[in-house]
Amino acid sequence: MHVEAYHKVSTLEEAYELLQTHDSAVLLGGGAWIRTGSKPIEHLIDLKELGLNTITETDQSIIIGAMVSLRDMETHQGIKQLGGGFLSEALSQILGVAFRNTATIGGSVMGKYSFSDVLTPLLVLDVSLHFYHAKTMSLASFLSQRGRFRDILTAISIDKTPCKAMFKKVSNTTLDFSIVNVAVSLVKGRHKIAVGARPSIAVLAESVMRWLDTIEKPSEMILEEAGERVVADIKLGSNQRAKEAYRQQLVKTYVTRGLKEVHGL
Repeated sequence: MHVEAYHKVSTLEEAYELLQTHDSAVLLGGGAWIRTGSKPIEHLIDLKELGLNTITETDQSIIIGAMVSLRDMETHQGIKQLGGGFLSEALSQILGVAFRNTATIGGSVMGKYSFSDVLTPLLVLDVSLHFYHAKTMSLASFLSQRGRFRDILTAISIDKTPCKAMFKKVSNTTLDFSIVNVAVSLVKGRHKIAVGARPSIAVLAESVMRWLDTIEKPSEMILEEAGERVVADIKLGSNQRAKEAYRQQLVKTYVTRGLKEVHGL
C-alpha cells in the first residue's frame, strides 16, 4: 500500500476539513481492507487519536464508537444480551480473532461491503448512525444512498428494546466469506428480515415485513409463505461462490427457520 500523504488528526473538525479539501482522501479506521488494495492513496486520514474507541451503555441504548473493534463489540456484555446474543454470535463468525481485533465497526459500516456479516444483523435492530456533519440517520437509509458519502461516522447506537432475533451465515468454511447471510428479528410484534451477500449489499425485505406485521399470530404455513415472498421480493444473483438458484433456496429455507425461531414454533 503506497500512501503519499499521511494525516494524523487531533480533532474531528480537522479530519472533516481534510476530507472535504481532498477528493481522493481516505479515512483510516482499522485498515483491515485498505491494506489489501493496490491503488495508491494520495491522502490518508488517521482517526485513532479522536477517542472514538469506546462503548457506552445507557438504559435505552448501546453507543459504539466508530473506532471500536469488531472483537470488542463481540465480547461486550451489553451486546451479548441483544436478541439473545445473536449479534455477538454473528460477529464471532467473521474470519479470525486477529482480524476482528483489527477491523472496526466504522470501517465495516462505511465500506458498505457486499459480503458483510456485520450489516445484515445490524439491519434487523434499531440502529442509528451518528455523523460529524450529517448528524444522525438510520442504517437502512445510509445503505440505500448511492455514491461516496463524504462525512465522518463517529458512532453507531443500538436500541436495547428486548427482541427475539436470529442470524445465519452460510459459507464453505468458517473462515470463508458468506455465500449468503440472513437475519430475522421480532420486536413488539414487528418483523425485520435482512438478506446479505446476495451477492450485493444487505437489504431489508420491506414488503414482506409489512405483510407479516398485519397478521396477529402467523401460522407455520404463513411463515413458510414469507420465506417464498422474500425470495420474490429481494434480488439475488450469481457469482463465483454460488448460483442464483442455490441462493434462492438458502434464503427461503433460513428466512422460514428464522421466523419460526423468533415466533417459538
